[in-house]
Amino acid sequence: MCPSNGEKGASSKATRELDEARARRLREDRELTMSERLAKLHALCLQITSVVGAARKR
Repeated sequence: MCPSNGEKGASSKATRELDEARARRLREDRELTMSERLAKLHALCLQITSVVGAARKR
């Protein structure tokens, strides 16, 4: 949905900032060794498992 009340500039700025942050994270990730990448992936999987487990208990 595109705002018609002049928020387009702010929205594009926010999108640009997100794109820049994503590009920075990708550059940082490329500099990691394979074992560091796997460690980050493992930590992310543990977080997902924790969230899913908490959701199941509800």
